[in-house]
Amino acid sequence: MRWIVDTPIHAGPVAFTAISEVEVSGHCAGQLLGVYGEKRPRLIIQCVEDQVCAVDIDGHFYEATEIERLYPEAISQLQELLKSGPQQAG
Repeated sequence: MRWIVDTPIHAGPVAFTAISEVEVSGHCAGQLLGVYGEKRPRLIIQCVEDQVCAVDIDGHFYEATEIERLYPEAISQLQELLKSGPQQAG
């Protein structure tokens, strides 16, 4: 499974992002090339200061340790994205 941490969005002091599974495939027929991509959010993450938690599409709650077990380095990737500057909601 390939996954990414999406660009976080800030709403006041809270940052939100998603961990999404991504799939890309390509097909070649002669000189034609077709590419297909799909992105499916799996977790919605909430970050307040250094506290991180998430919920999945079925409503299951995840603490930081569970997030790291399922998606190694996801929280450190999120922290790097947060350092690079906020995207403001609405």
